[in-house]
Amino acid sequence: MANSSTLGMKLVHLDLKGAPPRVSYLAQVLPLFRALGASGLLIEYEDMFPYSGDLECLRAQHAYSLTEIDEIQKLAKVHSLEVIPLVQTFGHLEFVLKHERYSHLREVRRFPNALNPHKEESLQLIGAMLQQVMDAHQGVKWFHIGADEVYYLGEGEESRQCLSGGECTMEQLFLNHTKAVANHVITTFPSVTPIMWDDMLRNMNEDVLAESGIAQLVEPMIWDYISDLDVNNKIQLMEKYQRCGFSRMWLASAFKGATGVNQSLTHIRHHVDNHVLWLQVANSKVSGLIQGIALTGWQRYDHFSVLCELLPVGIPSLAVCLQVLEQGDYTTKVKEVVEQSLGIASLDIENIMSCATGSFPGSDVLTLISQISFFLKTSVDELLENNRYVSGWFSPYHRKRLVVHPIMVHHFHPEAVSLLSKWNAIKDELREALDKIYYPDASREWLEENVCPILEKLQLFVEDPGCHTLRCRGSLRPRRWTAAEAAWRAAGLGDAAAGCLRSPVGRGAPGGLRRRADPGGVRSRAPCCWGRPSACAARGGLGPSGAWRRGPLHPLLPSSPSGAWIGEEKTAQALCPEADRETFSGCLGPGPRVSSGLCSGWRPGARRSRRCARDGLRWRAAPRE
Repeated sequence: MANSSTLGMKLVHLDLKGAPPRVSYLAQVLPLFRALGASGLLIEYEDMFPYSGDLECLRAQHAYSLTEIDEIQKLAKVHSLEVIPLVQTFGHLEFVLKHERYSHLREVRRFPNALNPHKEESLQLIGAMLQQVMDAHQGVKWFHIGADEVYYLGEGEESRQCLSGGECTMEQLFLNHTKAVANHVITTFPSVTPIMWDDMLRNMNEDVLAESGIAQLVEPMIWDYISDLDVNNKIQLMEKYQRCGFSRMWLASAFKGATGVNQSLTHIRHHVDNHVLWLQVANSKVSGLIQGIALTGWQRYDHFSVLCELLPVGIPSLAVCLQVLEQGDYTTKVKEVVEQSLGIASLDIENIMSCATGSFPGSDVLTLISQISFFLKTSVDELLENNRYVSGWFSPYHRKRLVVHPIMVHHFHPEAVSLLSKWNAIKDELREALDKIYYPDASREWLEENVCPILEKLQLFVEDPGCHTLRCRGSLRPRRWTAAEAAWRAAGLGDAAAGCLRSPVGRGAPGGLRRRADPGGVRSRAPCCWGRPSACAARGGLGPSGAWRRGPLHPLLPSSPSGAWIGEEKTAQALCPEADRETFSGCLGPGPRVSSGLCSGWRPGARRSRRCARDGLRWRAAPRE
């Protein structure tokens, strides 16, 4: 069993590049970290540091002030927590290189992740960043310079020329820049030891590493977050580093943020297994090399990715992992200490934390996020996809054509309204809880990523016009065309134009072949097909006497070469050979009594016909009155 002294320092990693907590929340959780076994903080500021002068553009909207950074350090000192700042200096520089001002310093012009190691200005930029951060952290003993995952190194134009000309190797590209940064730290701040991530060193030849001299400049931090960590491989890697001249090394595990880029809840068992295996490494013959271990808690995978587990969600996992490092394994004592410290009635590490209540700072956030993660999507999908009334009588086909049975709507719509109200209330409660811990942009981002898309889908369902229709409309089966409709189709105007003949009141017939009632007895302009004049193939209109004129694409209606207005009787008879003069004079004549669309259900002398129902397929004939 590895004890606390074997592992050395235990650092809790605060990843501030996503959802940085307010200082007031850190004041609540730092005492808890210390009580559970932490001895330091690894603070990765990224754009939360208040850079000034030429670097001011790097600051996030809600970046900490220098006063707040000083307050964090005072809180850490009160609780005996060593502070180690972390600033990326090679890879993961998206927060710097995304700005136009520094885009010319990219290794690959298109990608803002890695710095060009050939430009002198690159080292000047890093030096300026380190200076400002160090000025705000007087008295620190270590400084983490990052340098992990320098993707696309060697693919920039200058690097390709260097490599192709034999002037350098890939290893030298990385080592030369990293050594320059480490030398700058040691020269400028003699009492500070640089730390760096080790992944870019792992596969390097031992002779290359040893001859580079980097072992005399930095302490590598060996990271691996998987649950089935290869213990022997890590021991061999540490022995290799030792042969290359590294005398002190760090380990890095994870308590959250390592199981999925958009993970909402923490798999505690995964992280417990990771720490238990790291303990086996610490128990081996390389134990004397270990300076400490950093329990990383990633908040984003990189500057542009979504948020993963929030800090309050990961606190139970952090508590268990710290206690596992203290006790040497996951034991009954570990379970009891964590339950007592966090106020959790029953700790379950085998399953993702569900709706367990607790009394630790931010426990309400964990409870609400658990409810949302477990039940929001499930409950909405159950209604929208698995409800028999929705799938059987309110399918997309029905909704598109407004062919809806009101009785069936009654079976699911009240439930949908109730469900929407319930989840909106939970969303508002979570927003209020998040705003106490985070700045507004973090609360908004988490809700828009994890809650709003599902609720918007439910909201659209509740507001669907089909849920509010007052009558059954249309038919799902096609019907035979009338002679008038067939004439339109024969003229090449197609089903849509023929369907216009049965348009409902207020929507218009082909070419506007009907008019609204005119209360003043003055000629009105009738709406066109579907209520959009530009959509109708006929594009006709009313003449001065109330008669309809030929539209420019209207092949059936006669007109003069100049497009003059024609008589209403000729218009009606030309449009519908079956109709007689008396039929259409009542329909098309001027005056307020015009109130019906052109319809085969019309009969002479009738002042009003029933509306023809539009179902999006074809028009159903209105019955004769």
